[in-house]
Amino acid sequence: MEYAVINNELAFPIYDGFHIMDEEERSRLNFLSGGQGTCLTDPERKIIISIGWSKVGRMATMLLNTAELAKNMEARASEPMADFGYELQGFVSPRIGVKLAEGFDYGYDAEGVRMFAESLVVKHRKTLYYLHFYCHWDTRGIDHSLWEDIIREASWK
Repeated sequence: MEYAVINNELAFPIYDGFHIMDEEERSRLNFLSGGQGTCLTDPERKIIISIGWSKVGRMATMLLNTAELAKNMEARASEPMADFGYELQGFVSPRIGVKLAEGFDYGYDAEGVRMFAESLVVKHRKTLYYLHFYCHWDTRGIDHSLWEDIIREASWK
């Protein structure tokens, strides 16, 4: 199996059907902003995964609580997405490899299609990683199960 190595720390599996998006593909996604990160997609299944990261200082690393970061992310996301039928599904605490992540699941509407998303944050050394998973609402059961397999197989260096 192929892996995308994110920030020389996170080995992220690339399952069959997925590929790393090039700049042209990424530019068509208006919800993604610039910054350090990688996006994967499976166009057949209509799944998008984005992984971004930001470095933090030593003191911040010790003080940051990922559960609080997840709650703050949800609060910041819910307001601008209210016009898109945003609906919080709940908070989650999955493992990305051996590390515990914190995040939330939600639904929203995009161009007339109901979508399911999961946003996660995990801390590794002096870096915060933000992982976002998007799929169609109607296929969320099987697609989210695939997502859980993918993040479980991720590993840290």
